[in-house]
Formats: sequence, C-alpha cells, structure tokens
Amino acid sequence: MATIRIHVVGGDGIEIVVTMNRSLPLKQLMDIYIEKTGNDKGKTRFLFDGQRLSPKQTPNELGMEDDETIKVVVEQSGGH
Repeated sequence: MATIRIHVVGGDGIEIVVTMNRSLPLKQLMDIYIEKTGNDKGKTRFLFDGQRLSPKQTPNELGMEDDETIKVVVEQSGGH
C-alpha cells in the first residue's frame, strides 16, 4: 500500500491522524501537527520507538506500519 495512517500524540493529549505517502518525508506530518497545535517548531520533538525523528526521514525508512504512533515532546522554557 502506498499510503500509511500515522497517529501523532502530544503530551498535552492532542492527537491528530495523518494519512500520507510512505515515501514522503515526515516533514509534511510534522508541519501539519505544528500548524494545528500552534507549538513552537524549534522546541517540538517527534519520537518513534524512543528515537528522535528527522524531517527528512520517511515512514518506509523507519519500517512503519499502518496506525503507528509518533509521540510529540515540547521542550519547556526554564524560569527562575
């Protein structure tokens, strides 16, 4: 199958489901999540199986199956 459905889940409970081509870079998915949540792009990290993802990676490269979950972590700014 040329497309894959991926669940993107943040620590804040926000979940989006993206259907994309298996050979396209994950940047597309990352941009959609950031646009929908308003998170700071520079502080948002995407993890799959505990590994940080690069926007250049594809679902095929990562061996992803349909309905896999990517976790999102947003770095918090420290205060004094």
